[in-house]
Amino acid sequence: MKKEKKRGYLPIEFPDYDKLNWDMDLSIKCLDVLRIKIPLWFPEFPKNAEYDLISYENPFGAPYPVIGIHCEDENDFKKLPSFIDLFDEIEEKITDEVLNEILEATKNIDSITWEKLKEIGTYSESVKLK
Repeated sequence: MKKEKKRGYLPIEFPDYDKLNWDMDLSIKCLDVLRIKIPLWFPEFPKNAEYDLISYENPFGAPYPVIGIHCEDENDFKKLPSFIDLFDEIEEKITDEVLNEILEATKNIDSITWEKLKEIGTYSESVKLK
């Protein structure tokens, strides 16, 4: 039996889990807002990049939700910044004002729950608006 190749991802952490009191369902809603914003904030990213929600396995603690950027074409994937560089850029963009805008936008998002995401591991459906 042939093994399925796992999708490779560049993970994007939400820089403000602490400010959300580690509320994973709210974090997922915020990540869904970021799945809409990231292609707008980074127009240089490959147009065919996919932004999935994933349950990120942390070797030093419990899993937590992140966005996983996937590109089918390896050359497109290589065009993405490093994990650290991308985290730093997103952290700079999410000021307190932008965080408040993201939190307001979550009211219009119908997201998967953290329990369901942990169960399935990866959620690749488009962001659902209420």
